[in-house]
Amino acid sequence: DRGCAVDRRWQPSRALQRVHLAMQDGAAVLHPPIVPAPDDCSRVDDDGTDISLPPVKFNHQMFANRVDGTADDILPLGKPRLSTIITETGQQTTVSYLPPECTAGMTKPAEDNNTKSCYPVRWSPNGGSETQLDWFQKYPVSDVNVTSVYGGTLGVTHHYDYSGGGAWHYNDDPMAGQKERTWSIWRGYAQVTHLTGPTDGTRSKTVTSFMRGMDGDRLLEADGKTLDPDARRSVKSTGVTAAAVTDADQYAGFTRETVTYNGTDEVTGTINDPWSRKTATQHKSYADTQA
Repeated sequence: DRGCAVDRRWQPSRALQRVHLAMQDGAAVLHPPIVPAPDDCSRVDDDGTDISLPPVKFNHQMFANRVDGTADDILPLGKPRLSTIITETGQQTTVSYLPPECTAGMTKPAEDNNTKSCYPVRWSPNGGSETQLDWFQKYPVSDVNVTSVYGGTLGVTHHYDYSGGGAWHYNDDPMAGQKERTWSIWRGYAQVTHLTGPTDGTRSKTVTSFMRGMDGDRLLEADGKTLDPDARRSVKSTGVTAAAVTDADQYAGFTRETVTYNGTDEVTGTINDPWSRKTATQHKSYADTQA
């Protein structure tokens, strides 16, 4: 993938070989779907003599994408999530995920007021002609552990806590069919706390507050089923110490504030103020889009 000039000609100096696995969802009894997933990536450096390095290895764990029930006659749609990476030098990174918040038998949250990690989708399972409301899972990362497969070094643990509940925005993508639109666009958590260090020792702490662009989001009528043509959500975004500002759609993903602590004492803090100017507006029945 890289080269060097020799006598005005490019000669390869590095080659990469990637291997993918054809993984299957074991929950599918008949004709389980095949899902490609990376297995390893090998590098060969060439400086006159090929030097082959150990491959970067990837391991996975299969999670159900759907909030699956035993009697719904729909596949769980399992997909692999990355669980372990082992580098050429033996560094091992292990990823852990939060358990799902929703089950098939529970009462689901309101589509337009959902703070859980599961979310609604309107689709046509099993080749049906009519769309139906279904629920899917999201698996946020809880921990990332970095160690050495050879030992002799201290491991580092990154732990993540999420505050403020999840935010799901109404899908106003013009490519989405009218009957398929619901609150399925992930807008993240209001606040993420990142702890670095051993769980039984001293850890650094960083708290980051995000804007999610939820102001002006669509709402359902009182019946909980019909999209209200006029009602819009009013949302303010705050931080640890930052003042409240309107959580406008164009600010989704914007870092409002970052604070680093030593114990309970603030060491550094940064507050970012968003700024924007409207240059165009498009009015559609499903959304007012601004740029």
